[in-house]
Amino acid sequence: MKNLFLATTLFLTSVASASAQLTVVTLHHNGTTTPFYSNSGFVDAYTASVAGDTIILPGGNFNPPASIDKRLTIIGTGHYPDSTGATGVSFVTTTITLSGSADSSCIEGLYINGSLNFTADQAVDYVLIKKNFINGSINFSGSRTTPCIHATLINNIVAGSLNTDNANTLNFSNNIVNGGVRYLNNGVVQNNVFLNYDGNWGWNEDFVFYYSDQSLIQNNIIIHSNVIFRGGAVNNTVSNNLFIYTPSLGSGVISGNYFNVPQASIFTSQTGNSFNYTHNYHLQSPGTYLGTDGTQVGIYGGYYPYKEAAVPGNPHIQTKTIAPTTTPAGDLNINIKVKAQDN
Repeated sequence: MKNLFLATTLFLTSVASASAQLTVVTLHHNGTTTPFYSNSGFVDAYTASVAGDTIILPGGNFNPPASIDKRLTIIGTGHYPDSTGATGVSFVTTTITLSGSADSSCIEGLYINGSLNFTADQAVDYVLIKKNFINGSINFSGSRTTPCIHATLINNIVAGSLNTDNANTLNFSNNIVNGGVRYLNNGVVQNNVFLNYDGNWGWNEDFVFYYSDQSLIQNNIIIHSNVIFRGGAVNNTVSNNLFIYTPSLGSGVISGNYFNVPQASIFTSQTGNSFNYTHNYHLQSPGTYLGTDGTQVGIYGGYYPYKEAAVPGNPHIQTKTIAPTTTPAGDLNINIKVKAQDN
């Protein structure tokens, strides 16, 4: 029923956008849908929302609210070029910031042209961040006196790095990351691909993990030929990760890792040290490099296997054809193909 409701909303939004030549943001509240026909639709929908509501962003460019300080679900169309041809990309023009009352919020399917920030020293707990392109870093800022707990970040592309100064019990799984991880403590980092391209992010150019302690680091693929751990690396469990050379892995439980694997032999089609939509991150030999759970290392294994093209969980518009004019009888010919999603 939920998928049918969202599919109907997507259909009506597509028709309205074609007619008005505007992007239409929709706010869902207790079964009622409110459209916002304006270039400030994201901000307007946020202003009108209350905790527990859902905001759906169509393809288009959107300025975000100054801060998201409510429990909301925010869903876009996705960001892969080959899966957003009918909808366009939900492009957020700058950094998104989450503040203390945004506990249990979900952000999915956006291209964020900036970073994802958590307000310094505010506990924003149980958030879910999935299937986004973040053209910056993810920053949990603060001193960990009031940490953000139980954040889950899965199936994202992160152009920068993950800074976890104010996070605890964080789950970072099945992401592709250009940079590294900073100040991880009591966290889980598994089934990611670390490309370790600096990209002018500064400090992560010569290492992957900086002062990362008491954490579970497993089943990752790390494309880096310099220092893996810099600073503290104490009491970690580092298991079944794939490396292109043999690094020092600090103290703790070290087991099952794969060393000296040539980069050219890892992925189906990939070169260099930065993310590219044209690359194919499937393994050439998925049965050779297994993780701690018996599935393949990297983004297609583990508990949160990467979804092809990171298509969001709301019904996805695959094709859309809307006639430019009505027929002599006043009808408008519309053909939209929508596919329900499992997750």
